[in-house]
Amino acid sequence: MPMLRTPRGLTAQGFSLQLNAYVVVKYGSNYSIHWVQDALVVVGGQYWFQGEMDVTNYIGSSKNLIYEGGECMLGCLETPPMSGLLVITVNSTDYGVVINFGYALLQLGNETFSPRIIWFTHGLIPIPNATAYIITSPVRGPYDWPMDTEFVIGGPGNGGGVTFRDLNAYLSLYYWNGTSWAPYPITYTFGISTGEYAVNVHALPIGPASVELTTGGNNYQQLNN
Repeated sequence: MPMLRTPRGLTAQGFSLQLNAYVVVKYGSNYSIHWVQDALVVVGGQYWFQGEMDVTNYIGSSKNLIYEGGECMLGCLETPPMSGLLVITVNSTDYGVVINFGYALLQLGNETFSPRIIWFTHGLIPIPNATAYIITSPVRGPYDWPMDTEFVIGGPGNGGGVTFRDLNAYLSLYYWNGTSWAPYPITYTFGISTGEYAVNVHALPIGPASVELTTGGNNYQQLNN
């Protein structure tokens, strides 16, 4: 459950905040591994949330954009800051493994909101009564990327990048340990499991599994152990 505060000084082409993870599905003596992504996409002063699975499989979007008279009335991001959560859950059922993609907005401009998870889409892996969970491992997965869980900033999509002239954002990465939310025990100031990238972003550690993003060169390092 990452917490985010979107950056000031956005470039025109937009950016994305991506929660990327790997899901292991075990059934009998077999297993499969799937890459999943819950992303906030900001382009041209508008924002939406979208889910993808296995790199090229688009699952769905919040599609919360409304226009009146050619002007954006809903889904507009004219004045940061923005604060909220991205959430992925994995559930095994008698009809398959369900991967839920959600978000919660806590602040948008000068307006604040009560915490409420909105589940905007879901993916189904049609393997009933399987054992399914999110894995975090340095072992390389099906796309030759380490199977880590990431909360990263990058270009708006399609392998693109973004360059920041100014940046002030805070990111935190948490998981449910069975009783409460806890910071990931090992985290880094960079991500690998994505095709997008960001330029002129510096990640400053500020606590367990938390960083402040500013402009500058990145200091590639492990945050905790």
